[in-house]
Formats: sequence, structure tokens, C-alpha cells
Amino acid sequence: AMDVCVWSGEAELARVMADLCNQLGCENTHVFVQEKVPQDFEMRLMVLKGRIRFELYTRFAKVENGYFTTFESETDPAQVTEKWFQGDTAAFAAAQQKAHEYVQRYTGWLQTECAEALPAFRADFLVARTGPGRATVHTVELGECGFSMHGWERGPELVYKAILDACFQDVTCSKPQCCCQVPTKRDRQKEPKKEKKAKKAKTRALPLA
Repeated sequence: AMDVCVWSGEAELARVMADLCNQLGCENTHVFVQEKVPQDFEMRLMVLKGRIRFELYTRFAKVENGYFTTFESETDPAQVTEKWFQGDTAAFAAAQQKAHEYVQRYTGWLQTECAEALPAFRADFLVARTGPGRATVHTVELGECGFSMHGWERGPELVYKAILDACFQDVTCSKPQCCCQVPTKRDRQKEPKKEKKAKKAKTRALPLA
């Protein structure tokens, strides 16, 4: 977000737009101009196959010459509430509930736009505490499958697997030795213990011939 800056009035807007467009190597044809929404932090919800799998909370901590220079992030709701929400757990819970409801609505809307289920997307919201137990939530953007997974360690593994699965969901492989038919080590580790014991017992019962 090094190219995100704040301005007030037409003169500052003109200066900022000129600075952005005249950067060395800039080939952008558009500049987004947005209203600055009051906020305490940004909530990023990463959705995988219709379910929220990871939440990241971020904020710009410092502004120099109109440009945001310091970026902070947290994954622990308790830390976010204490540091950025005045310790108001009820307000944080209200904001989180609103954001989750919006994600459900956006998921339904996306399904009306595309017949195939979207493997993954990221929904960003600006959150502000407006009083004891109260908060406002504004949508910033919906990120496509190329969204940043900053802070989510397993994000690339899970998201790209979901994308690949979506590409072949209508394809049936008939080769028994194909790698797609062989369970991975992670899949085997997820098998219920009872099922593993049953398989071992069945194997021991086979006659030695």
C-alpha cells in the first residue's frame, strides 16, 4: 500500500494524483479516488469454498507527507480488541458478526454471477468502534483468486489446491495408478484412528499364501 495516500481539498488531490502518475515506470491508466471512511482497523476475511478459513486484521500506523508508511497486522482477536478497539469485546463481536453476514451475502451474489462455485476470494472491511458494544463495518473490496495471503501460512497450499480442484471437478480419471488416486501423507494423517485399526486388523486376517 505504498501508493495509498490521504488528501483534503482539490489542490491536494491534484498534487497527489500528479505524484502518483509521474512515478518512474508508472504505466497505470487509472487512479482510484475514494472517500476516507473512519476506521480503527481493516478486517480481511479469506474465504475458501464458501467458508471463512482465515482472518487477518491490519491498520496503517503512520502517515508521512500524506503517504502511509507503517503497516501493522494481527491475527489474534484479543490483541486487536485490546490494542485497537479500546478493549471493547462486545463491539468487536458485533463487527465480526456483521462482516461474516456480509461474506455470506457476497458468496450468494457471486454464485448468481457465475454458475461454478468460486474456489476462493478475500473480503476486506473497514471497522470502526462507534460506542460501547457498537461498531460500523464498510466493505472495501472483494479480492479475486490472486489476492494477497499475507499472514496466512497455509494459505497458498490450500487456495491453489482448491483452484486446481475446481479446474478438474468435472473430469473423472480412469487410470488406477494415477497420482490423483493416491492419497497424500496429509490425507492419511487425517483418517480416523478407528478406521486405521480396522484396516490393520483386516490385513492381519488375510491368509499367508
